Amino acid sequence: MVVVGRWRPRLLAVAVAVLVVACSSDSPVPEDSQPSPMYEVTSDALCSQSAVDAMGTQLSLADVVRRTGDPVDDGNKWITWCVMSGLWKDERFATRLGEAGPTGGVSLEVYADVESALRRYEVTRDRRQELVPQSPVTRVDGWWDEGWRIQWYDSVDDASTERGGVDAEVILVYGGIRHHNLVILVDTRGTVPGPMRDEGYEVLSDLGDLLIEEARRHVTLSTGG
Repeated sequence: MVVVGRWRPRLLAVAVAVLVVACSSDSPVPEDSQPSPMYEVTSDALCSQSAVDAMGTQLSLADVVRRTGDPVDDGNKWITWCVMSGLWKDERFATRLGEAGPTGGVSLEVYADVESALRRYEVTRDRRQELVPQSPVTRVDGWWDEGWRIQWYDSVDDASTERGGVDAEVILVYGGIRHHNLVILVDTRGTVPGPMRDEGYEVLSDLGDLLIEEARRHVTLSTGG
């Protein structure tokens, strides 16, 4: 046991007081912190027909149609969404199931604070990994703070189609990005011949990228200054 004489506390108190005064005099006065950048909604007209037609042209799709949802604002978040689909023009993607093509959906979500956006992003990513354990979630880099993507496929069962020799697969690519208080989630799918799986993944990934940029056009980043 260390015994401290009765004079030690008094001397220590004086030394601490001197140190506090010295530090206070040398420490710079903190400047007013700058407000964090935050996204604001500028338009809720997500996925106009002209916008999805342009996407279809880039991806060589025909007969492109879209469906949009009504915006929802509960005070903590603002959300809207759209879904688009088209038919393959590239005959390499044709299967014995008849005319088909990719479908893509996007959810545009603006939160009142970064913490809520981060929580939504992480929960969605982790939940998708739980549902598709056979495929790894990969990181996607871009203008955002963080992004993820996962892809997988399901074989089409001949018995379910009542046709023999159907070499087709339903391929899926899901993903999401977060930037400050903005979250954008995309899900894409399509039916392709088995040997065209990788090419199909590429088209679906491109579709997801286009949907992210479409959603981004409807928000603006402000510092609040």
